Amino acid sequence: MPISSHNLKYFLNKTFVETGSSGLGLGISSALIAGFQNVYSVEINPKLYKECKLIFEKDSRVHLSLGNCGDWIESTLNLIGQPCTIYLDANGWEMSESPLITSLNAIIKTGEKNHLILIDDQNPELLTKENLTANLKQKIDTGWLKLIKEINQNYSIYLIDTHSEDLKTLYPAWVMVVDPIRDRFLNMTSSDFILRKE
Repeated sequence: MPISSHNLKYFLNKTFVETGSSGLGLGISSALIAGFQNVYSVEINPKLYKECKLIFEKDSRVHLSLGNCGDWIESTLNLIGQPCTIYLDANGWEMSESPLITSLNAIIKTGEKNHLILIDDQNPELLTKENLTANLKQKIDTGWLKLIKEINQNYSIYLIDTHSEDLKTLYPAWVMVVDPIRDRFLNMTSSDFILRKE
């Protein structure tokens, strides 16, 4: 599910990189509204890619590609050559690869340690903040989270609640934030964020 401009404005870099454009390019639109100067997005489905291409063909800030995320992420991040905000939203959709693992391995290969990474679709069946936080604590040193620590051992990892009011009961949408800045929200008292410091 695309992330909103309301959420993205807290995680601005110059460039937004996204896996999974979708036909309408809602994540791309959110990134532009939030204030990113450039957006790079890849889509594996040719039909959705063409639909998205039509929407953004006249916007020079938007760079679209057709393909899977593995090789694309590595070459794109090397081309950009600076820390980006990366939104991994294609999880579970690419049948030929494990997109999350492939994407994280590609980020490791670039050697850049200060990308801010957002990972969508975190435990949508768990609706309470307490359950989500406990589940995150359990996962910190297992599975693909080990790859995150290979990118940067000092990342701060926490969850944000990206529900909108009208979708709260229909589509819970928790996003994991892999943040190079510790205590980003130390002085913030918004119910939108669950902080889990390491």
